[in-house]
Amino acid sequence: MAELTPMLKQYFDIKKDYEDYILFYRLGDFYEMFYDDAITASKVLDITLTKRNAGSGKTAPLAGVPYHSCDQYLKKLVESGYKVAICEQVEDPKTAKGIVKREVVKMITPGTISDLEMLTEDANNYLMSISQDENNYVICYGDLSTGMLKYRIYDLYDEEKLIDSLYILRPSEILIREDLLILDKIRDFIKTANLDASITTQVRKSISLSFGLENIKSFFDVSTLEGFGIDEGSRATIDAISRLIDYLKYTQKIELSHMKKIVFSMATFLVAFSFYAQNVEFGVKGGLNVAFFTSDAKSEESKPRYVYHFGVTAEIPVMDKFSIQPELLYSAQGLNGKVSDKFDVPPVPGVFPKGAKGSYEVKATQSLTYVNIPVMMKYYVMEGLSLEVGPQLGILVGAKQIGDAEVKINGKALPEKYYDFVEKSYGIRPGKNTHDNKKAFKSTDLGMNFGLGYKLDKLNFGVRYNLGLTDVVKNRKGKGYLKNAVLQLSVGYSF
Repeated sequence: MAELTPMLKQYFDIKKDYEDYILFYRLGDFYEMFYDDAITASKVLDITLTKRNAGSGKTAPLAGVPYHSCDQYLKKLVESGYKVAICEQVEDPKTAKGIVKREVVKMITPGTISDLEMLTEDANNYLMSISQDENNYVICYGDLSTGMLKYRIYDLYDEEKLIDSLYILRPSEILIREDLLILDKIRDFIKTANLDASITTQVRKSISLSFGLENIKSFFDVSTLEGFGIDEGSRATIDAISRLIDYLKYTQKIELSHMKKIVFSMATFLVAFSFYAQNVEFGVKGGLNVAFFTSDAKSEESKPRYVYHFGVTAEIPVMDKFSIQPELLYSAQGLNGKVSDKFDVPPVPGVFPKGAKGSYEVKATQSLTYVNIPVMMKYYVMEGLSLEVGPQLGILVGAKQIGDAEVKINGKALPEKYYDFVEKSYGIRPGKNTHDNKKAFKSTDLGMNFGLGYKLDKLNFGVRYNLGLTDVVKNRKGKGYLKNAVLQLSVGYSF
C-alpha cells in the first residue's frame, strides 16, 4: 500500500469495508472503478477499460461512468446481480487539506432500489428477510420506494407455502442466515423458477429477543409493538423484522421516516389481513339455481325455475380459519307460475278514472339473467367444511316475460293502447307473448348470501341461499315489492 498514490490509498481504505460491492468512487464528474471492479464493470456495462497511474511506475485498471447519467449503469449492474456502494466527496475540495475526504453515502442492492427511474412501474421491488424459531418461519418484506412493510408467519411444516410466497411476491433480494436449513431449498427454487432474486446471506446467528425488540421500537419510536399486532415473544418475527430494518439503515444511511409513517398508519389493516395472507386460490364453479321471487302479491300455482349458474372464484386466505372469496357468476333466475293481485290505480286524466281498481293475473315465466358479484366470508369450522356469508351485487343483463298475462281495470280487460303504460308502471305486459321487458326492471340488485361449503382436495361443493334485499321492479306505482330468491347447488374446481 505504501507504493500507491494517495488517492488509491484512500480508495482501498474505503473498499476494504465493502468487499462485496462494486465501489463507485466519485472523482470530478465521474464515478471511477478500479482493479477488479473496473474489469467487472467494463464487461457488464460494455464500457471502455483503461489504466491509471497507481504509483511506483505501476498502473491500475480503470473504468468510469458520468455521475449525471449513472442511473442507467446502476440499474444494469443491479439487474445483473451486483451490489454497488456510492462513494461521494464529503468536503469542499477548495478547503480540503490533501486528498478530499470521501465516504460511502449509500449502497444500492437489488432490494433497496428507490429511484423510480430504475424501477419497473407495474411491480413492487421487495427486499425480504427470512428467519425461523422452534415453531415458525417468518418472512418480512418491504418496498423502499413506497414505504410498504409487511410480514407473514408460516408453521415449520409449511415450507412449501413459504417457497410459494417467493414466486408470488418475487422479491428482488432475500436476506437469510446462512445456518438456516431452508436456504438450499430457496436457492434451488430461485434457479428452477428462474426468479430474478439475489440472496444475501448473513453470518450472525439469531439476535437476542431484547436487542431485536429495542431495535424495532427505536425505529418506529414506540414503547410497545402491540399497536402493530406484533407478538413480542415471537423470536422469529422479531429477528426477521429487526434484520430487515438493520439492512435498510446500513445500506441507505439516511432517515427512513417515510417507511415509519406508512407502516404505522397501515398497521391495523396489515395485521388483520396482509400479515396472514397466503396464496390466492383461483377456481371455476357451476351448478343448479332453484330460482323464485318473494312478493307481497298472492301467488297461485307458482313454481321455481330450475336453471343454472357458472363463473370464476378467487379464495383469499386471511387468517388461520378465515378467508374471503369474491366471485363472478352468470346466473339465470326468475319464476314460473300463476300470480294474481289487485291494486289501486292512480287517476290519470284520459286514461284511468279516479277511484279505478285494477287486477292482474299472470300465467307465465319471468326470466331474469344477471352477472352476480358475491363476496363471501368463509369460516372453516373443521377441515374442509366452511360456513359462508356475504353480500352480492347483481347486474341485470337480460329479462323476458314468456306466457300469458291479463290485466283488468274496473273488471274490464285493459285496452291494448294502454299496454305500454301498465308495463312501465307495474312490470307486466298484457297478452300472450315472449317479450323483452328488461326496461321494467332495475339494472342492479342487492342481496345477501348464506351457505355451506366443503373442499375435497381440488373439488369444491356448495349450497347457498341468496335473499334479495331490493325490489327488482324499476318504476313501481304504489306499494308492493318483488325480490329475487335463489337456492344454489354448485360444484367447483380449484387450480
